[in-house]
Amino acid sequence: MEGYNIPFAPNAQLCNSLEIQGDRIEGVDGKNYLPSQPSLSLNDSEVLPFVEEDLHTPLLDQMSPWLWLLATPKSTHVTPLHANMVKGRNIVITEDPELHLVWYSDKVFIKPVPSYLLSYAFWSAFLLHDKRHPEQGHGTTRLRILQAALGYMRTYLHLIKHESDLRVAKREHLIPEDLDFERWTAFIANFKYIEDWQVAGRYHYGDLRLTRLNFWVRPILRRWKFRKEQWQYSDYFARYVAPLFFIFTTWTVVLDSMQVGLSSRPQWTEFASVSAWFSVVTLASVAAVAVFLLGVFGVLAGREIIYALRKQIRKRFVKDAWLQRREISKKELD
Repeated sequence: MEGYNIPFAPNAQLCNSLEIQGDRIEGVDGKNYLPSQPSLSLNDSEVLPFVEEDLHTPLLDQMSPWLWLLATPKSTHVTPLHANMVKGRNIVITEDPELHLVWYSDKVFIKPVPSYLLSYAFWSAFLLHDKRHPEQGHGTTRLRILQAALGYMRTYLHLIKHESDLRVAKREHLIPEDLDFERWTAFIANFKYIEDWQVAGRYHYGDLRLTRLNFWVRPILRRWKFRKEQWQYSDYFARYVAPLFFIFTTWTVVLDSMQVGLSSRPQWTEFASVSAWFSVVTLASVAAVAVFLLGVFGVLAGREIIYALRKQIRKRFVKDAWLQRREISKKELD
């Protein structure tokens, strides 16, 4: 594709499972499947949909014009692996490309490098123009995958900067375990020349905070959440404990002070009136908070019940349709 080149030399590739034979791509030793994916043959019709799902970040690409509101607008703003550990973040493996470099509390989500992206033959055969495919109707898809792949791999240029980063990456199974720092540097070095216009919109940015994504996805994409932060009701409601505890403790101190003031100076009628109204407001606030928490629980539980009911109805509809088709087939045979 015009303006694009494979960012590493053939002798720098880290995966030797594929090779180009004439105008065909084949697996070495008869393994004619995508590296690490034995169920996928090396046909465009199978490889391209899989790789697109594996790398494409549609939600973040849609949000990319607005990501400056919630993240540092620099593609180099990627915390190296050792620095994540310094910050007390645990590396959590994810295969969801949308979660790559997203962090929450003491966790950072990182997608391991797929083996096929370490192969020169893969880039040449599936992502860039050559005589194998005069696009065959896949031009837009191929460009979308190429931009996602370039942006994704460029993040690893910043994730693994030092030998200590490489050791962490191998320990967390983010890259092949037989790599040394010299081979890794030779492979990844030219990704620093990849410009923002060559990559997907998401990769114009580096680290992203999950809480901010969940907040801004509502006005930008009209979605309830980007991804879940908590998976248990107890974890969800725990975040309300600290602010509510602070508010109610403050109110308790104020009410106790008012009570002391009234007992000391009962003739302060205006102060007594204010104290009485403040007590009423406090009771109303406590009731409102209780109703709010019960309402939130009801909404969360209701959404799960509605989802389960829809699934059950759909399963029954599919089963009834299948039985109806079978009856029709029987009648036709008779």
